[in-house]
Amino acid sequence: MTSSGLVDMYHVLGLTPEASTYEEAFGGNTPKEVIHYGEKEEAEALAHLDWSQSEQVDFVILGCPHYSLYQVRDLANMLDGKQAKIKFIVETPWNIRDQARVNGDAQKIEAAGGYILSECCPAMNEFWPAGMKVFATDSAKMAHYVPGNHPEFEVHMGSLEQCVEAILTGKWKGRN
Repeated sequence: MTSSGLVDMYHVLGLTPEASTYEEAFGGNTPKEVIHYGEKEEAEALAHLDWSQSEQVDFVILGCPHYSLYQVRDLANMLDGKQAKIKFIVETPWNIRDQARVNGDAQKIEAAGGYILSECCPAMNEFWPAGMKVFATDSAKMAHYVPGNHPEFEVHMGSLEQCVEAILTGKWKGRN
Protein backbone atom coordinates (compact mmCIF):
# COMPACT_ATOMS: atom_id res chain seq x y z
CA MET A 1 0.00 0.00 0.00
CA THR A 2 2.85 2.39 0.64
CA SER A 3 4.34 1.81 -2.83
CA SER A 4 1.86 4.17 -4.40
CA GLY A 5 2.73 6.92 -1.92
CA LEU A 6 -0.90 7.38 -0.94
CA VAL A 7 -0.89 5.41 2.33
CA ASP A 8 1.65 6.20 5.02
CA MET A 9 0.52 3.54 7.48
CA TYR A 10 -2.21 0.96 7.71
CA HIS A 11 -3.40 -1.75 10.08
CA VAL A 12 -4.68 -5.19 9.20
CA LEU A 13 -7.24 -6.20 11.79
CA GLY A 14 -6.19 -9.31 13.63
CA LEU A 15 -2.64 -9.22 12.19
CA THR A 16 -1.08 -5.89 13.13
CA PRO A 17 -0.19 -6.02 16.86
CA GLU A 18 -1.80 -2.62 17.51
CA ALA A 19 -4.97 -3.66 15.71
CA SER A 20 -6.25 -6.86 17.24
CA THR A 21 -9.78 -5.35 17.16
CA TYR A 22 -11.55 -2.62 15.21
CA GLU A 23 -11.81 -0.50 18.35
CA GLU A 24 -8.10 -0.88 19.13
CA ALA A 25 -7.09 0.05 15.59
CA PHE A 26 -9.13 3.26 15.52
CA GLY A 27 -8.93 4.22 19.20
CA GLY A 28 -12.53 5.41 19.24
CA ASN A 29 -12.11 7.53 16.10
CA THR A 30 -14.19 7.22 12.97
CA PRO A 31 -12.21 6.43 9.81
CA LYS A 32 -12.21 9.18 7.18
CA GLU A 33 -12.59 6.61 4.42
CA VAL A 34 -13.34 2.91 4.28
CA ILE A 35 -12.04 0.94 1.31
CA HIS A 36 -13.34 -2.57 0.76
CA TYR A 37 -11.06 -5.04 -0.93
CA GLY A 38 -12.57 -8.30 -2.09
CA GLU A 39 -12.44 -10.78 -4.97
CA LYS A 40 -13.50 -8.19 -7.58
CA GLU A 41 -10.80 -5.74 -6.51
CA GLU A 42 -8.24 -8.54 -6.38
CA ALA A 43 -9.06 -9.54 -9.97
CA GLU A 44 -8.79 -5.91 -11.13
CA ALA A 45 -5.42 -5.47 -9.43
CA LEU A 46 -4.05 -8.69 -10.93
CA ALA A 47 -5.26 -7.73 -14.40
CA HIS A 48 -3.43 -4.42 -14.05
CA LEU A 49 -0.19 -6.02 -12.83
CA ASP A 50 -0.15 -9.26 -14.88
CA TRP A 51 -0.86 -7.86 -18.32
CA SER A 52 1.59 -9.33 -20.83
CA GLN A 53 -0.12 -11.43 -23.50
CA SER A 54 3.09 -13.34 -24.20
CA GLU A 55 3.45 -16.88 -22.93
CA GLN A 56 7.23 -16.55 -23.31
CA VAL A 57 9.14 -15.18 -20.29
CA ASP A 58 12.71 -13.92 -20.68
CA PHE A 59 13.65 -13.16 -17.08
CA VAL A 60 12.31 -13.60 -13.53
CA ILE A 61 13.04 -11.27 -10.65
CA LEU A 62 12.03 -12.13 -7.10
CA GLY A 63 12.25 -10.15 -3.89
CA CYS A 64 10.86 -6.63 -3.97
CA PRO A 65 10.84 -5.89 -1.12
CA HIS A 66 13.88 -8.05 -0.47
CA TYR A 67 13.30 -11.71 0.38
CA SER A 68 13.48 -12.89 3.96
CA LEU A 69 15.52 -15.91 4.99
CA TYR A 70 12.31 -17.99 4.99
CA GLN A 71 11.45 -16.93 1.44
CA VAL A 72 15.00 -17.71 0.26
CA ARG A 73 14.70 -21.16 1.87
CA ASP A 74 11.31 -21.83 0.22
CA LEU A 75 12.73 -20.87 -3.18
CA ALA A 76 15.86 -22.97 -2.64
CA ASN A 77 13.76 -26.01 -1.76
CA MET A 78 11.56 -25.53 -4.83
CA LEU A 79 14.64 -25.34 -7.09
CA ASP A 80 16.76 -28.02 -5.41
CA GLY A 81 18.13 -30.36 -8.08
CA LYS A 82 16.44 -28.48 -10.94
CA GLN A 83 17.85 -26.32 -13.72
CA ALA A 84 16.56 -22.92 -14.85
CA LYS A 85 15.67 -22.44 -18.49
CA ILE A 86 15.87 -18.63 -18.18
CA LYS A 87 17.85 -16.13 -16.13
CA PHE A 88 16.56 -15.15 -12.72
CA ILE A 89 17.65 -13.16 -9.72
CA VAL A 90 16.64 -13.04 -6.09
CA GLU A 91 16.96 -9.79 -4.21
CA THR A 92 17.78 -9.99 -0.52
CA PRO A 93 19.80 -8.00 2.02
CA TRP A 94 23.49 -8.91 2.32
CA ASN A 95 23.00 -10.44 5.78
CA ILE A 96 20.25 -12.76 4.51
CA ARG A 97 22.40 -13.63 1.47
CA ASP A 98 25.31 -14.48 3.77
CA GLN A 99 23.13 -16.61 6.05
CA ALA A 100 21.67 -18.38 3.01
CA ARG A 101 25.22 -19.19 1.97
CA VAL A 102 25.95 -20.64 5.43
CA ASN A 103 22.84 -22.84 5.44
CA GLY A 104 23.22 -23.96 1.81
CA ASP A 105 20.18 -22.25 0.31
CA ALA A 106 22.24 -19.82 -1.79
CA GLN A 107 24.12 -22.74 -3.34
CA LYS A 108 20.84 -24.44 -4.33
CA ILE A 109 19.61 -21.26 -6.03
CA GLU A 110 22.95 -20.76 -7.81
CA ALA A 111 23.15 -24.42 -8.83
CA ALA A 112 19.76 -24.00 -10.49
CA GLY A 113 21.17 -21.05 -12.46
CA GLY A 114 20.06 -18.10 -10.33
CA TYR A 115 21.83 -15.09 -8.97
CA ILE A 116 21.44 -13.48 -5.57
CA LEU A 117 21.55 -9.71 -5.72
CA SER A 118 21.88 -7.61 -2.58
CA GLU A 119 21.26 -4.02 -1.66
CA CYS A 120 19.87 -2.62 -4.90
CA CYS A 121 16.59 -1.99 -6.68
CA PRO A 122 16.49 -3.10 -10.34
CA ALA A 123 13.23 -1.21 -10.83
CA MET A 124 15.19 2.02 -10.42
CA ASN A 125 18.47 0.90 -12.01
CA GLU A 126 19.52 -0.29 -15.43
CA PHE A 127 20.06 -3.89 -14.31
CA TRP A 128 18.29 -5.83 -17.06
CA PRO A 129 19.48 -8.59 -19.40
CA ALA A 130 20.11 -7.56 -22.99
CA GLY A 131 17.24 -8.40 -25.31
CA MET A 132 14.71 -8.90 -22.54
CA LYS A 133 11.10 -8.21 -23.48
CA VAL A 134 8.95 -10.02 -20.89
CA PHE A 135 9.73 -10.48 -17.23
CA ALA A 136 7.85 -12.21 -14.43
CA THR A 137 7.82 -11.34 -10.75
CA ASP A 138 6.04 -12.20 -7.53
CA SER A 139 6.19 -8.54 -6.52
CA ALA A 140 3.28 -6.17 -7.06
CA LYS A 141 5.69 -3.32 -6.31
CA MET A 142 8.07 -4.43 -9.07
CA ALA A 143 5.20 -5.02 -11.52
CA HIS A 144 3.91 -1.51 -10.78
CA TYR A 145 7.17 0.46 -10.98
CA VAL A 146 9.15 -1.17 -13.78
CA PRO A 147 6.80 -0.30 -16.68
CA GLY A 148 6.95 3.35 -15.66
CA ASN A 149 10.74 3.35 -15.88
CA HIS A 150 11.01 0.83 -18.74
CA PRO A 151 7.89 0.97 -20.93
CA GLU A 152 9.49 -1.44 -23.39
CA PHE A 153 9.11 -4.34 -20.91
CA GLU A 154 6.00 -6.49 -20.54
CA VAL A 155 5.06 -7.89 -17.14
CA HIS A 156 3.66 -11.05 -15.62
CA MET A 157 2.98 -10.91 -11.89
CA GLY A 158 1.92 -13.90 -9.85
CA SER A 159 2.79 -16.31 -7.08
CA LEU A 160 6.21 -17.70 -6.25
CA GLU A 161 5.02 -21.03 -7.64
CA GLN A 162 4.11 -19.43 -10.98
CA CYS A 163 7.47 -17.67 -11.09
CA VAL A 164 9.36 -20.90 -10.37
CA GLU A 165 7.42 -22.61 -13.15
CA ALA A 166 8.49 -19.77 -15.48
CA ILE A 167 12.10 -20.13 -14.31
CA LEU A 168 12.05 -23.84 -15.14
CA THR A 169 10.07 -23.67 -18.42
CA GLY A 170 10.48 -20.14 -19.79
CA LYS A 171 6.68 -19.98 -20.05
CA TRP A 172 3.94 -18.20 -18.10
CA LYS A 173 1.09 -20.59 -17.43
CA GLY A 174 -1.46 -18.04 -16.21
CA ARG A 175 -3.10 -17.59 -12.88
CA ASN A 176 -3.47 -20.48 -10.42
